[in-house]
Amino acid sequence: MAMLGLALGDSAPALQELDLRWWEEGDEGVRGLAEGLGGGRLSFLRDLSLSVYCGVGGEGETECAGEGCRALAEVLSTGKVPSLRTMCLNWLYNAGFVSLCEGLSRGSIGPSVMVDVEFGWRGEEGDLGMTRFAEVIRAGKLSGLRKVDFHGGPILSPAGARVFGEALTHTEACLNSLNELGLQHQRGKTIGPLLESLSSGPGRLPALRSLRVPPSRQSAQSLSTLVSGGRVPSLRDLTLDLLRVGQEAMQAFAAALSTPRISALRKLDVAFCGVDPSNAAAEVRMFSDALSSGHLRRALSEVLLAEKLPSLRTLEAVLTWFTDDGVRALTGVWMSRPPPPLQHLNLRGNQLTAGVADALLTLLGSQRMPSLETVDLRGNDIFQRLLPLAHPEVIRMLP
Repeated sequence: MAMLGLALGDSAPALQELDLRWWEEGDEGVRGLAEGLGGGRLSFLRDLSLSVYCGVGGEGETECAGEGCRALAEVLSTGKVPSLRTMCLNWLYNAGFVSLCEGLSRGSIGPSVMVDVEFGWRGEEGDLGMTRFAEVIRAGKLSGLRKVDFHGGPILSPAGARVFGEALTHTEACLNSLNELGLQHQRGKTIGPLLESLSSGPGRLPALRSLRVPPSRQSAQSLSTLVSGGRVPSLRDLTLDLLRVGQEAMQAFAAALSTPRISALRKLDVAFCGVDPSNAAAEVRMFSDALSSGHLRRALSEVLLAEKLPSLRTLEAVLTWFTDDGVRALTGVWMSRPPPPLQHLNLRGNQLTAGVADALLTLLGSQRMPSLETVDLRGNDIFQRLLPLAHPEVIRMLP
């Protein structure tokens, strides 16, 4: 890998896109790539994607360990590849990532370069890597940051999560391009401090479109504060797991949807992931009862309207134990008031029966939702023939 990196500048000067993925025990390959990129010969390179698993920080390594990661980041942050426009860094969370952040701090990647940071492997525990990453963001040295995704990366401590959240809305961060934040694999005790720090910071995230958070009372409540405070005015895609969040958090979730500051929302994905079948009824009884006859049903019915969510295109309520009464509540409101311009309604894996067929047929036959393309009812006990025969172009019933 080191030889390939060194040869890049000489052998492919017209290269516009570079996508490399590898693992190594140290970071010699990263060092070679740094030298190849820093030679000034790749004057047409626009898109750089690196997925690197380097074992920096292991036993027996010298004090120079991490110099390759540090050198690469310094090349990228000091304008040695001025033609770059997009950069994706998928890194192991270990001492190598700490070195990478140290290299980034020696320069600055401006808003003309869109940067995605993904943690594909968990690596080591501890907050040092996140602290260094937050320092780079807080200093305004990564203003083109477009995406941060923890899909396979570190599980932060509450303190580390707070430091990261504070950096995102720091005055000097200027994250006007950050549009995706994947936090769904963090712990419940972590996500609360992170969202709270986002809400309390002096700045906001004007371009954030996609937010994925894990199940916890704190996430639902903190999300309400974040949205109501106008910190994420462009939010379009919200994925929220409501497993074991409790009534107060449910109401906070409904309140978040009620604010006009979330009118840009286009996709709402609500789920109960990982529920133990033996405890399923107890875990979601409050949610299903609320949908059928309580505060949340009324709140959601009042929220899922064109005037509240004029951009909503996709609504997913999968494995939520959604009942016939919940569907009747929604369809009843949509028959009396303008519904959102839904294209896709996904109600898979719930408790719908033949008793809700009339309500759905009435809604579909009314043409009040002309943009509706699919209604997914798979995994329910609903009557298996009437609905598909009535609207085969819209309703999906097959497994």
